[in-house]
Amino acid sequence: MTEKNISNTAVFLLLCVLSILFYGNSIKNGFALDDSYIFQQIPEVGSNFMSCFKVFKQRYDFVDYRPVAMFTFALEQWFLGEIHPTISHLINLILFVSLCFSIYIFIKQLPEKHATAIALICSILFLAHPIHANAVCNLKSRDTILGMLLSIWSIYYFTYYATSQQTKKKLKGYCFGILLFLLAVSTKRDNYNVLLIVPLTLIIYNLASIKQILKGLTPIIILVLILSIILNFYLPHEYSIGNSIIYTENPIVEKTTFFYQLSQAISTYTTYLKFMIIPQGYYFYFGYDMIPLLPINNIQQILYLLLHCSILLGAFILYKKEEKMGAYAILFFYATLYYCSNMYVLVAGIVADRYAFIASLGFCLFVAWFIIWCTDKYIQYTKNKSKNKKQQKGLSIHQLSILIALLISFIYLPFTWSRNVAWKDIISLMDKDIPQLTNSFQGNRIGATHYLNAARNEQQAEIAQTLYSKALNCALNADAVYKDDIFILESKALSYLGLGNKDSAYTTFAYINSITDSSALTSNMLGDLFYKRKSYDTATYFYHKLLTIDTITDIGYYKLISTLHNLSRIDGSFRFCDSIIQRRPSLSISYETKGYNYLHLGDTAASGKYMLRAFQLGMQSTAYANLYFNFYKSKRDTTMYQQFEPYLQNTNNNY
Repeated sequence: MTEKNISNTAVFLLLCVLSILFYGNSIKNGFALDDSYIFQQIPEVGSNFMSCFKVFKQRYDFVDYRPVAMFTFALEQWFLGEIHPTISHLINLILFVSLCFSIYIFIKQLPEKHATAIALICSILFLAHPIHANAVCNLKSRDTILGMLLSIWSIYYFTYYATSQQTKKKLKGYCFGILLFLLAVSTKRDNYNVLLIVPLTLIIYNLASIKQILKGLTPIIILVLILSIILNFYLPHEYSIGNSIIYTENPIVEKTTFFYQLSQAISTYTTYLKFMIIPQGYYFYFGYDMIPLLPINNIQQILYLLLHCSILLGAFILYKKEEKMGAYAILFFYATLYYCSNMYVLVAGIVADRYAFIASLGFCLFVAWFIIWCTDKYIQYTKNKSKNKKQQKGLSIHQLSILIALLISFIYLPFTWSRNVAWKDIISLMDKDIPQLTNSFQGNRIGATHYLNAARNEQQAEIAQTLYSKALNCALNADAVYKDDIFILESKALSYLGLGNKDSAYTTFAYINSITDSSALTSNMLGDLFYKRKSYDTATYFYHKLLTIDTITDIGYYKLISTLHNLSRIDGSFRFCDSIIQRRPSLSISYETKGYNYLHLGDTAASGKYMLRAFQLGMQSTAYANLYFNFYKSKRDTTMYQQFEPYLQNTNNNY
């Protein structure tokens, strides 16, 4: 096989077959971690086609701007009627195969010996590497795949612009490059890496001078700045990304000195290098204290720094020896990781496999080049050794190299399958990763949250108990890493309650109450615990406290009224309702509870007046509507019963 024998069609078909082999078991996966972001961004089910464009008028999670990927989900929902996870997973896989093929096309056109073979090997390795299972299996991570796909073609066209001689072709390449770049950064912001990759590509391969590069990049940078100003004017940030990172997500927030940031960057680069070399250890979250923050003079950090400096020195040596692809791959890896190295901005979680998605291309490219280089040296050696003997036919450099690449990819196969299975749904992901995240506060916090949610929704008592046990284990792990976090203590107490251990739940809630006055959940649950013990005075105290903390949620009002009735404190209940009406006249529950008080006293006529007002403000109850309709009809009070008539149908019976 020679490079001329490798057709684009054959490569595409090979990548399609490999993608089915490596990711076919992910297509039937359901929704998983963070997929809820999709539904927060796109229009409601049943919206018309034009509503799909609303994603361009809002920020992603109030901060970022990623309308392009969300637009694809909006179109998918509009066309199919809803988001079907199987279809969405299939689309993600199609995009991933397209990306791998685009990588082949991009590398193939570089002015490098054996470029086609290197491109093929690189695309195979990129497809097979287990670090990409997150992006392929996590539906929300479509922005990662689609963004890089657009970036690769943007780089391709910018290179086309730099190398073309004809003015029309140069203009075409430049315009397409800018358009695709803008789409890429509107898909995910890590695609600003294009502004690093393009100059790196052109300089390494002497395709343009620095002056020409600056001339080409300057209008793009100006355009980006203008668009950023316009975007921030019409869609301002809800909050600062830097200020939103907390200690348990990344401990560097409390030690933002240059040397600590440098030390954290060294740890970050080292972790990503391990991710590339060792095909396992990818978890849904890292954070404190999975990667300890060490001082720069720590012997481990010094050794790691020497390692990275040696690798970069190796890139310089390779460049001097005209082994440009090897140098290019190393610099590509290091340059594209800078944005998430914790030097430029602080990263939530410290590291994440999806952050290395673009950078992993540099690693795969280096391995592909190294396989070709070693194979070439080996074949030359065998030829020299047998120069006095009869020449025997054997595998060509490309055949042997591709076989080696396929062998490496099949070594990756079980690791990729394993991550695909882990991403089946949220609980399967928690079950797979949590045992390895003992030192991760946020990982266990996330685990506790999802286990508790699943337990509450589980119909089978035995399974629910298992989920509550897992939630409790996560809460205990998190509390051991970082003591007395209110959310974790609440999760611990709720887990105890779910397991039927009321004494431990009470002790934990009481402890929370002793260290903070701001936990609405704690006040609510303590109120419930005392209510069940018929300690109504104490329950009243905690329900009052709940309403001081949370004046919006309805349940606190109902519970307080109920305790006052159990204490036969009807006058207190009336005063409470009047105070709510005075403070929040548009709140239906204040009129509803006052109406309930009169009903409790046997004064249905007076009760109805307040209940009618509650209905007018949004209360829904078929039972109460029927009660008052029939009462006023029996009294022949036409005015009143006709006003209740609209609420007899199409209301939810909440009582």
